[in-house]
Amino acid sequence: MSKLYYPVLKNKRTSFIALRDLKEDTKTKILPIFEIIPEEEINPKKIVSNLKLYLPKKMTIMLDFMYLDNEYNDIGDIISETMNYCVEENINAIPMTGIGRSEEYANAINSIIKNLNIDDLAIRIPLALIAPDINISDVLNRMIANMELTTDKLRLFLDMEDIDSNVYFYAAENVLSQIADSRYKTIGVLAGAFPSSEKLKNLRGDSMEVERFDYTIWNFLKNKPFLKNLAYGDYATRDVDLPYNGFVRHIVPVLRYTKADHYYIWRGFSSINHERGMHQFNDACAILCQESFFRGKDFSVGDRMIFEKASDLNSSAGNQATWAQIGINQHIEFVVYQLANSTYF
Repeated sequence: MSKLYYPVLKNKRTSFIALRDLKEDTKTKILPIFEIIPEEEINPKKIVSNLKLYLPKKMTIMLDFMYLDNEYNDIGDIISETMNYCVEENINAIPMTGIGRSEEYANAINSIIKNLNIDDLAIRIPLALIAPDINISDVLNRMIANMELTTDKLRLFLDMEDIDSNVYFYAAENVLSQIADSRYKTIGVLAGAFPSSEKLKNLRGDSMEVERFDYTIWNFLKNKPFLKNLAYGDYATRDVDLPYNGFVRHIVPVLRYTKADHYYIWRGFSSINHERGMHQFNDACAILCQESFFRGKDFSVGDRMIFEKASDLNSSAGNQATWAQIGINQHIEFVVYQLANSTYF
């Protein structure tokens, strides 16, 4: 069954809880893509145990190990063991590969296709790797031939990664026109328009709005004559890069909220140097609740948490994980609503 929305998430507790708290109907309309984050020691059994602990039951997911490629000599074993553990634990996980992956990565995918009788595989096509003189259709056909899978078992995703203007739109159209084929299980686009921390560093004690180019480009492409049922995916309210994994002393509260065509972002000052400290987040929630585009506490768990923190400005403000969880949860609920109804607030 096709899904409405393909959010790209990291395999972190924040993402899992955001998914857990979705409405039951929303859970049936999404197929998350989880990117496995590099760690000092990768433990496939731990990856799968976390999936089993946090994932909503019966939710199908995709697993992409791209950040481990060329970083771990045993990448093949990591992929194979993780997928085998998923089968043992009855987790519906679709492996994801992509153009430009290493030989070890490709061999591992080919191996699990045969050993686990895989009949559902996702392929990521990074727009950044596509040169004008490359025939992407030929590259895909060779890749598919090596895997010995038929077209109807494949999901293709053109990944534009970080986009902040419409300069990418026509390049994406060109690539999609080459791979358009109704026999594929899915053809979709992935893009991330939420700004990185670096781009937000000068925002202090104020809000800004950033166009949702990830959604804009899908609207641009979905009605092209060579495409039917183009799937939509984005990186939610996080930038496309790996999250910072070090110690942050000067925690800065950030409130992320999704509007019809823009992201609303409020960013405070260092919690150490500000009289309101972490409670700056409560203050930001109070400001948001007065905005006409706030959807109300009953729209999502994220919206409810915003409302509750706004209702008592000295209640727990949470922390960076809480703020990210709120942003992801309300974003997924809104995007599913938006795609299902094609209406705006």
